Amino acid sequence: YIIKVVFDNSAFIIESAHFEIISSGTETILTRNVLIKNELFSPSFFSVKQGSRVAIINDDNKTRTIKMAGAVVAALAPQDTYVFDTAGLAAITYEFRMLENQLAKLTITVEK
Repeated sequence: YIIKVVFDNSAFIIESAHFEIISSGTETILTRNVLIKNELFSPSFFSVKQGSRVAIINDDNKTRTIKMAGAVVAALAPQDTYVFDTAGLAAITYEFRMLENQLAKLTITVEK
């Protein structure tokens, strides 16, 4: 979700960052953020527990295309987010690359 506030007769707009609403009875899922900046991932490698989510946020001013195992998984416009949900995934290492910079690599190890 995003909240946007627009004032009457003004060009001034306030907009929130992306957020998620979770009911109180829902288990909290850990989320790790990764920024794309200057055609690079930051951080570029880390580990998460199965069931976590990783939000890849394009902080560049150009669209960035993300690939995993050679297949395109997302084309992110500036400030767009791709969520990599590890629920149900094998406890192995996953590697993401960027179409615009093949040397940029994001390595995520999913642990039990």
